[in-house]
This record gives sequence, C-alpha cells and structure tokens, in this order.
Amino acid sequence: MALSRVSEVRVERGDRKDSRPSGASGHGRGSRRTTSIEDRNPEIYAAQAASALRRGVIVVPGEISPMLRAVLAFLIVLVLPIGGFLHYVLPRHDLVRIVNTEVRRVDVSSGKPIDSDHTGASKDVYFIYAEDPDTKKPHVYRNEDTGWGFPFYLKFNSADVQAVASAISGEKGIALITKYGWRVQLFSMFPNAVAVRRWDPADTVIPWFNIVFFTVVGALALYVFVRVRRGRV
Repeated sequence: MALSRVSEVRVERGDRKDSRPSGASGHGRGSRRTTSIEDRNPEIYAAQAASALRRGVIVVPGEISPMLRAVLAFLIVLVLPIGGFLHYVLPRHDLVRIVNTEVRRVDVSSGKPIDSDHTGASKDVYFIYAEDPDTKKPHVYRNEDTGWGFPFYLKFNSADVQAVASAISGEKGIALITKYGWRVQLFSMFPNAVAVRRWDPADTVIPWFNIVFFTVVGALALYVFVRVRRGRV
C-alpha cells in the first residue's frame, strides 16, 4: 500500500541505528524494531499502523500527553501493589505428595523456630512437608487457624487439617492443598494450608472463589467507569 507520508523507523541492533521509510524491508532476524508514526490524518495513521502491525513492528504513538503519562504511571503504581496483595491473600492450589508433618515451637513475633533456651513468647505451629510429584521440588506449609482475623478464611480446624495431612503422609499419597501466602526463605515465611484432601485423578480443580471474586470486582469497576463517563459520580 502506498502511503502519502513517511513514518520514522528506528532499528536497534546493539549500538546501530538506522532510519528508513516505514515500508522498507531488510531487517535482520532477531532485531528489535520500534516504529513511531506521527500523522494528523486519522485515516493515514490507521493505514500506517495496520501496515506496521502486519510486518510485526511495534507501533508507538508519536506523542503521549502528560495526562496519559500520569494515568499510566498511576496504574503501574496502583496495580502492582494491589496485584501482589491479591496474590498473597487469595486461595491457590498445590498438587503435592506429603512426606512428613510435625509441630514446631516458634517465636510469636517472628514466626521462626526456637530452641529450649528461648525466653520470649512462643507457640506451637503445625507444619506440613511435601514435594512436587514430578519435579521433586520441596514445599513447606504452616497450618494455623486464622480465626476471625484477616484474611477472613474463618479457619478453626488446623488440628483436623493436620490429621488428614498426617494420614496422607503415611500413605505416601498425593494431596490437594489449598493455601494462601508466600514461601520466602529469607524471612522464614511459609504459606498457610487452609485445607488438605486426598487427590483423585478424576477430580478437576476449579478456583470458584477467585472466579466469583474477580467477576464481582470487574462488575463494580465497570459500573463505576460507566457512571464516571456519564458524569454521575
């Protein structure tokens, strides 16, 4: 397609840079191409963008307004913390082979295991040791009641969960563990096992809670967006 205007193409190969018309070819395999198309005519802009996309070129608008930059920065700053928070508190599932269970005496404030010489406040915490059936990657879970506190799993049956885990461990069987939290070795952090059950190969894991949660959040976000667009908020 013949275009009435010429777009600027920047080819980045190490320290080399080249400028040529947007329709020019000859880029080597593996090179990274960034095309900046500046055109005040919407029809020509659309034609150039479509042509660039067909060639696999990244199309970047020539100018980004300060308002758009601020919105993008705000979204990045907002989305990353919220995404990390949701990944921590929402339930996830692991299919593992339980190899052992035990009770540890840990420090109340740090959650780290203690020895007999420890003088501070401490408590007993259940732990579940497991491994990935295929990769043999180790998994360690704590098994604590959440009670009425946050996150609101309303878990009061940690002893029952530990009994099931111990039974599966004796059978060398596969278990489906529902958990929340992260495993961070540097801070001795362990995900909390909310539920443990024997795995049946005929079962299918469907994260119903997460599906409902994100559906409700998406519906609320869409509602607020529509209200704002209509100027009613």
